[in-house]
Amino acid sequence: MAIDGLLGLLRVRQWYKNLLIFLGLVFSFNLTNFDLYPPFITGYVLLCLVSGANYAINDIVDRDKDASHPEKKNRPLPSGRASLNEAYGLIAVLLVVSFVGGYYLNTKFAILLGLLFLTSQFYNLVARKVVVLDLIVISSNYIWRALTGIALLKGIPHPPVSLWFIFGVFFVALLLAAGKRRGEHAFLGDRAGEFRGTLQSYSPAMLDNLINVFSAITILFYTMYCVNAPIGDSRLMVTIPVVVFIIGRYLYIVYNKNQNVMDSSRLLDDRPLLLGVALWIFTVMILLYTPLYASVFP
Repeated sequence: MAIDGLLGLLRVRQWYKNLLIFLGLVFSFNLTNFDLYPPFITGYVLLCLVSGANYAINDIVDRDKDASHPEKKNRPLPSGRASLNEAYGLIAVLLVVSFVGGYYLNTKFAILLGLLFLTSQFYNLVARKVVVLDLIVISSNYIWRALTGIALLKGIPHPPVSLWFIFGVFFVALLLAAGKRRGEHAFLGDRAGEFRGTLQSYSPAMLDNLINVFSAITILFYTMYCVNAPIGDSRLMVTIPVVVFIIGRYLYIVYNKNQNVMDSSRLLDDRPLLLGVALWIFTVMILLYTPLYASVFP
């Protein structure tokens, strides 16, 4: 298998989603605990291996439909850059390495890896055919990713896990999933149902309503987390306008740049969105890890 075929099956450009594992490190005030870096980096790699296996399985399931898709026809299986046997072999290796590694790293972490894998297969076999359930199931994988970072803090002092935080991650994922469906609907037009069955049932108006609801709830949950954060004060409220900008910019992309939304790895090609995310990260780091917040919230 050629390198480009391997990378295509693994969808390396999608691995940024697994960076959610580091949220536990950042928001637990352990970013400067360098002893935690080896297990977290190892955990990130193992998450990427399981994700790669999930993407490869998804490509096997979708290979016939992808062959006639205007963009997905260039994926390794429909384009012939990888064979079915190579894909099966790759999946087997990835799963063995990731689960054995996860077991030795942390038992709870390994369980979450299993949930990530099983949820993805439930999506491939069942949920993808059911309107709204497809969004919920695929978005729950973001919860497992975020919780892996909590699992790796075992035995390390940290603030309690906030449900506002967990469900905030979930609704961000729902927003991204609904936005992707909206982009596919606009890009593929009348042929949308040929490539994703549920798109026949999702009308643009329904997707618009879901996007509006998920956007509002995401902002609400993030605000509630900032106000009731288990870190002991409400310093993170400073970042709320930045989050509002990020979500607003995402909505602009949804309705003006369909292809960027269809492939979430392209989202950060939008420079204002990238700058917004960078500003949010920078502001959070300043507020959590420097005494500057004391001058804002004395």
